[in-house]
Amino acid sequence: DTTTIRIHDHTDMTWYGNYDEWGLLPSDSLNYRKIYLHYTMGCATAGCSDWDYTTQIFVRHRTGELDTAFNEIVESYELARVITPYGNSLSNNWEFTSTFDITDFIGILRDSVEIRCHYSGWSSGFSATLDFEFIEGTPARDVIQIDNIYSGSYNYVSSTDFENTQLTLQSLFIDQNSKAAAVKMTSTGHGFDNNQSAAEFKPIDYFLKINGNQTHTQYNWDNTCGENPIYPQGGTWIYDRANWCPGTRAQTFNHEITPFIIANTTIDIDIDFQNYTWSGTQTPSYIIEAQ
Repeated sequence: DTTTIRIHDHTDMTWYGNYDEWGLLPSDSLNYRKIYLHYTMGCATAGCSDWDYTTQIFVRHRTGELDTAFNEIVESYELARVITPYGNSLSNNWEFTSTFDITDFIGILRDSVEIRCHYSGWSSGFSATLDFEFIEGTPARDVIQIDNIYSGSYNYVSSTDFENTQLTLQSLFIDQNSKAAAVKMTSTGHGFDNNQSAAEFKPIDYFLKINGNQTHTQYNWDNTCGENPIYPQGGTWIYDRANWCPGTRAQTFNHEITPFIIANTTIDIDIDFQNYTWSGTQTPSYIIEAQ
């Protein structure tokens, strides 16, 4: 009852940028109870980089809609995020697999798809191998709609700027057939050359607001870096960080908002971060993907 399909087979990621590949996933003729993405990171052909860089896996979904220049609109959805390890002590045949539950994206994981590996590194390098595992059966949810809320890297110049010009309030239409909904949020903090060691080494909360009411508080922190399965590493791998550790996956938080939605209406979604003031030479930033 399981189909496994590989898209990207030891794709070398040697410099900052996108590495795209097309693949053929199952059609919509069968139902799937679960879909897993097994992301195996390895060293690039010439060996691993010494530094911790962000890697992201996206599905590049063709919407069928056209922009003002009559080009088809492509919407990218993050499926996985793994930070590379400090690789100076790793052998060239090193590999490590992280597994992601991507069942909620089933509607855009059908037939011919483009899968993007994004590498934020400025030195070579690491490799990406992606195995998509489709397990037949009835899913817990029949997903009928998915929308990006935030997608990108956001600078935390100040709390006011971050909330008013970066993570702005988003209004989304709830499908008339919707009976349940959730906000899926992945946020990692980066940069630390300031008096707060923010955002990488500063533990903070973020707050989810629905229609102006705060419904969820989430501690955006990973306190397991000292238990890292990728050992030994160089650098500061042992120190806990803003929702990531060198060599492992970022945490994705799922926030149920079913009690706060009404089908066939518009909902206001806003995410605010804990206030802090910093000074120094490096602006804190957060890579945020929320659907």
